[in-house]
Amino acid sequence: MQPESLTEKGIDVRTAITGLAVMAAVPAAFAGGFNINYLVPAFVQCPGPDTCGAPQRESRFRFESAVLRSARSRYLNLSKPTLLIELKGVTDENGVPVTSDAFTVRVESGQVNLVGISLTIPAGHPLAQVPPVSIPIRNGNGKLSYKAAAANQAPAGTIVEGGGAVIYDSDGKRLATVGTQTK
Repeated sequence: MQPESLTEKGIDVRTAITGLAVMAAVPAAFAGGFNINYLVPAFVQCPGPDTCGAPQRESRFRFESAVLRSARSRYLNLSKPTLLIELKGVTDENGVPVTSDAFTVRVESGQVNLVGISLTIPAGHPLAQVPPVSIPIRNGNGKLSYKAAAANQAPAGTIVEGGGAVIYDSDGKRLATVGTQTK
């Protein structure tokens, strides 16, 4: 069953989901008014169900640190950035610092629940997809301060389950993703 167009109702779901998905994806580690999450290197996915051989990084690029910050408020604050990302020490396979405008951040959402209009959008649905946002890299370092401009079009009570933020390199390969690692 296809509901009437959300655009006709004045709802831009894709951009509204951006802020909500990031807030749902980042665990709380409080500092300076933001949740902080250190991203981990992305590895080639093991198709399973059996185990795979030695792990291999998906990207040919390396980085010293990748930090994702999101507002620690329980609710989305439209006057502040939705997310801040800082990349440090990005190098190519030869160890040369990278300068590129082709690195991107993709905010991925889980299921979107528009409680106020009795509509649920499943994870992976085209309406729940957010276009990639460019993160310029200069001499190995890059910063992104992103504010979801149309997040105010999300109906009151909208809840996004799960999700995450993934940084992609200039080859379209995953460089960094939400996760944990040990020393």
